[in-house]
Amino acid sequence: MQFLTIDYWFNMNAGMLHPPVQNLLIFFIIILFGSIFLFNNFKIIKYKDYPRSFWANLYSYSITNTIIGFLLLFFTYERVTLLSARFWFLLWLGYIICYPRYRFKLIDKGIEKREGAKKEAEFKKYIP
Repeated sequence: MQFLTIDYWFNMNAGMLHPPVQNLLIFFIIILFGSIFLFNNFKIIKYKDYPRSFWANLYSYSITNTIIGFLLLFFTYERVTLLSARFWFLLWLGYIICYPRYRFKLIDKGIEKREGAKKEAEFKKYIP
């Protein structure tokens, strides 16, 4: 249960990742790399109800996460003292979870405003 200790997460001289964890991280980075192409295609064609800016934001989000993942994997593999700490994985996981929720909330508010503006324009069209 070393995984649950504070020393494991805040050890500045952390060792190598366990091979299954490292393989899982590599697989996750490959999925993020694939999402770059997916979101780029959605950015080019306006997919469903979301505007192009939403897909452009997700495209830059996936590029950022892929680069951060490669850097974390590299620093852990090379055993760089401060930059291979497990704490960075927690920060990265927090960013991965929180940022899309924030973007979806902003986009939903934008869609509601746009629909409200359309209804208001339709209503004002009949008022002299």
